Amino acid sequence: MGAEFTLVVIKSWDIENLKAFYEDLGIEFQEERHGDGSKHYSANLGGITFEIYPKKKSELEKESKPSRGTGLGFKVKNLEEVLNRRLVMHVIKIVSPIEETPWGRRAVVKDPDGRRVELYDS
Repeated sequence: MGAEFTLVVIKSWDIENLKAFYEDLGIEFQEERHGDGSKHYSANLGGITFEIYPKKKSELEKESKPSRGTGLGFKVKNLEEVLNRRLVMHVIKIVSPIEETPWGRRAVVKDPDGRRVELYDS
C-alpha cells in the first residue's frame, strides 16, 4: 500500500493577506478553529486539504527571514486574467512570465510571503 498525499499546511505572519492572494487564484477557504487552537483557513483541492495557519511567536526566534522553502503549483482558469488583474493588486513578484512548457502554459510568481508558486492554465 502506497502513501496518499492529503494535506498541505503553510504558515504566515499575515494569514488574511495570504488567504486573499490564494483566493485570487480561485481557491475557496473556510475559517476553522479546532478546540483551543488558532483560527486558520482551510480549502479542499481535489481531495487535498490546503491550510493557512498563523505563525506563533515562538517561531520568531527560529527564523531570520520569511519561509521560502516550500514551492506550490496550481492550475488556474485564465492564466492571463489571474496575472494581469487579480494578482496585480497584491504587488506580487513575477519570477517567470507566461511561457509554453512541456506541461502547458506556465508562469511563476511569489506569494506575499515569498513562496514560489507555479501557475498553469487549466
